[in-house]
Amino acid sequence: MPRKSFHREGILEWPDFGAAAIVDCRFHSDGAMTITERELLYGSKDSGWEPRFGQPVYVPSTSVTVSPTTRSGEHTITAFEELLGASSYVPESIRDRKDGGKVRVTSEIHLIRNKRSEAQGVDKAGRTPVCPAAMIPPILFDKDYHASSIALSCEGQTATCINADGRGTAFASIGFMKGVHYWEVKIERADIGSVFIGVAEKPKQESTSGPSSYSHDSARLSKWHGMGFVNFRATYASGVERVYGAHCHAGDTVGVLLDCDTGRVSFFFDGVKYGEHILNDLGCAFENVSPFGFNADGCGGGGAGTGAPSGVEGVRSGRYPANGAVRPKALWPVIGLRTPGDKVTLSGKWMTSLGVDGVSTLRNIMAVDCILSPNDRSVQNSSKPRWFVEESYIEHKRWQSGKWLRSPTRGSGPHSLASIGIDVDLDSSALACASACASLGLKFALLSGDRVIIKRSSGRILELAEEAIILGAYQGRLFYQIVSQKSEGGALSEGGGRAWFWDESEVVDGGLQIIGKSRGLDVDLPLLERFKCSAEGGLRIVYAGGAVIRSDLEIFDGVPSLGTIPKGTIVPKADVLERRVNSCGVVRYRIRYENISNGWISSRIRGGNEEHIIELLDKSEEVEEADYQGDDLHRQEEDLRVKAEDGIVDTSKTFFFAYDAGKHWLAEYAKVAGGKAAVRVKDSIDGLDEFELLMASGVFFSKG
Repeated sequence: MPRKSFHREGILEWPDFGAAAIVDCRFHSDGAMTITERELLYGSKDSGWEPRFGQPVYVPSTSVTVSPTTRSGEHTITAFEELLGASSYVPESIRDRKDGGKVRVTSEIHLIRNKRSEAQGVDKAGRTPVCPAAMIPPILFDKDYHASSIALSCEGQTATCINADGRGTAFASIGFMKGVHYWEVKIERADIGSVFIGVAEKPKQESTSGPSSYSHDSARLSKWHGMGFVNFRATYASGVERVYGAHCHAGDTVGVLLDCDTGRVSFFFDGVKYGEHILNDLGCAFENVSPFGFNADGCGGGGAGTGAPSGVEGVRSGRYPANGAVRPKALWPVIGLRTPGDKVTLSGKWMTSLGVDGVSTLRNIMAVDCILSPNDRSVQNSSKPRWFVEESYIEHKRWQSGKWLRSPTRGSGPHSLASIGIDVDLDSSALACASACASLGLKFALLSGDRVIIKRSSGRILELAEEAIILGAYQGRLFYQIVSQKSEGGALSEGGGRAWFWDESEVVDGGLQIIGKSRGLDVDLPLLERFKCSAEGGLRIVYAGGAVIRSDLEIFDGVPSLGTIPKGTIVPKADVLERRVNSCGVVRYRIRYENISNGWISSRIRGGNEEHIIELLDKSEEVEEADYQGDDLHRQEEDLRVKAEDGIVDTSKTFFFAYDAGKHWLAEYAKVAGGKAAVRVKDSIDGLDEFELLMASGVFFSKG
């Protein structure tokens, strides 16, 4: 059934302009989306908008339609899709120098979103989604905003220092002005004190006559910008270093927590010390850095170019009052590299929350007054506003379902009252958990309450396994909580005991093992198509040096090489067992080749020009049938044996979306579970009208 079009209201942030607008979004049945900017929520209305409109003044009611793009090759096998669109405006104050005619200013918009199933729509009332929330796209590096001494990978996830030309900085492609945000950076290679991880404003253009694009003026990024953490146990800001945190080495992961609303930056360490897995919240590193110029102390750093002093100048000790109106500034995730060979990767695991702006806060205060005013004895009408009744009824339905669990995460910080953090409402239902498991490429479902043994973490094989309990799903991710560690580091009390989630690289090769009987009753979970070989003709080795077969998904020191497949060899589809993306963003295929029953090869060379190692073959380019007639029976038997050992679901039905796979699993689970399947509790309140009557009378539940 085709997807119906529907409407949503949202907020569109423009970090480069220090502003955000309230927008109306119309989602069309063909996947396109029309965005109409109603009004500016915050930011300057009268200056700084020349790149978009050709004039300093913001233009409301601007509308743009973005449509999904199609790509060939590996980029098509992903959980996300890119949408492109453009808007144009003819300013009155600009004329063509040649003929004096009007000039049209055109700006493009690029959006990335999670691919959605046709079954993922809205409920009958058209208000709430009938499926788990969409997975957020990964943070990538900005290919137009990095030092010349830093090279980026083709997908924009990895940054490498290629020469010793100063302390190069690379900016991410997304900036933040408000809310709370947490992301992680994996250190792949690093000398002591040569890697910087933090946040920064984009540096100002030194000359108005110079180029507007940073890519033409890379000298400005040949130094470390902003404030952050250096991997030799120190913070760095404005050339000042202070002792902080822990030493970080290759293989370790550093998390960054940016709280724009309270003006604080802190860091999280996920690494190995003396063979033990350490998870440690390193605490607040910087304060008074609020982009809005205000923080919990009533002080702040102000916005760039506003005249308000920067909180970075005071580092930990300064207190600066932010007087008057301050234009919001945007802080961007940044990394700095100094020594050739240094390499870091932005993890796909990150979280974000919008926070509350001043305008919304004022509106909420007025709404509360509207709700409470009927309780005044002088007011005769005691009815509640209709919108309040509707929202209350939705919350009542959520509560009654009994499937929601609120939990702190790594992005919540150590003190729950100090910041709103990034607490999440986890969906513990079987469908949500099964869908999240499908997005990981698992062949079985883990349900809320299941206990598992963890043997992999952030691309690392753990020497000491850990025990965790499944909590639920949020934004298509499966969240867990570590409950037992065989170490003496006290990591569970220092941040390791907070909820977090896995990516697809952490669940391969026995990375997760169920303890005891699974609540999913061992019902097979279909494997999504993106975890399979999409080429009917298999893979052809095209790299001159051949394809190196390794025993593990990850590529690090100590992983043995099992052999090399020479150039020109074709690996048939039946021998391509699995497709995965490892923790460093490299697409890898698990294959069979000659006497090697199980090994991994990469799709590209890492570093340099990133030449292709393999080529996907269409059916028309398949190997001649005569080449395989002699051992067809052997191949079929071997294929069935490997599938049986690996638990791969052999089904003619294909699944491209995690939600569809979860729905299929749930139907099979209901057949096996029978009376054990969860039964929805019938609501004793019959609809919204009855709920409104009960609310007015002060009775929320009937005795029945």
